[in-house]
Amino acid sequence: MTEQVTEQVTERLLDSIPDNIKSLVIAIGKNEMSVKEMMTTLELKHRPNFMAQLLSPAINMGLVRMKYPDSPRHSKQRYLLTVRGLILNDNLDAQ
Repeated sequence: MTEQVTEQVTERLLDSIPDNIKSLVIAIGKNEMSVKEMMTTLELKHRPNFMAQLLSPAINMGLVRMKYPDSPRHSKQRYLLTVRGLILNDNLDAQ
């Protein structure tokens, strides 16, 4: 019974996350990536749209975090998945 409830909750969470955010989570995976690397992986070219429509929402959802959160413009800034993002990534891989 508990397993079934957990599965239903997981499915609802997966359904509530837009496909473009899911693609970003899959692209990052267990890596640390720069904005340029993420955009290249996702074959995107327009940085302002990427930031507004993908990266910022993913950060606000608690799926992605900055490596250097106190220095957003750090020259070696990278982004990686949070624990929640890693769980989502594992669930997307299992589908």
